[in-house]
Amino acid sequence: MRYVLCIVGLLVLGTAMPAYAEKTVVLEQKNCPISVVWYHSKFRAAGTSLVKGNPDQVEHSIQVEHSIRYKSASARDIVAVRFGLVEFNAFDELMNKFSAYAIQTSKPGKEDQADCGDTPYGASAFERYGTAVMYVDAVRFSDDSVWHADEDEVVAGIRKVNDSFKKENLQEKEQPKQK
Repeated sequence: MRYVLCIVGLLVLGTAMPAYAEKTVVLEQKNCPISVVWYHSKFRAAGTSLVKGNPDQVEHSIQVEHSIRYKSASARDIVAVRFGLVEFNAFDELMNKFSAYAIQTSKPGKEDQADCGDTPYGASAFERYGTAVMYVDAVRFSDDSVWHADEDEVVAGIRKVNDSFKKENLQEKEQPKQK
């Protein structure tokens, strides 16, 4: 009897506690030559971390990290993928839109991974309640042909997450010129 009460108590406590995690959304796209297997985004506070292939710790600022696992849904080899990433803060306001690139050969049906980080202004407002939307923006095949996403389809998908999103928000902000 005590075990039953303990289990019931844990279930009640578990449902009363809020779930803190950033939300991730993968847009469904017709005729996309990439199949997204898994996507995750998360807030990372400033500090140090280990980077693959580097035995030393690296300092980093507050950032939003993105990790994408994907595979080719095409019969052709893919040599480059551009992913579109849109970040909304805890108040559902647009933080940033940017691109992540995977420049590697992907064989049909083979799973690959792309990882990136972003340091948008106000990145700390992404923690716990932020939302990241990911879509496939462009794919380059080994025969040099390129597939591009339908922008209207992308905007319609993002509007399901945030109804104030505008088509012009798909354009990346111009970066300051380096001297």
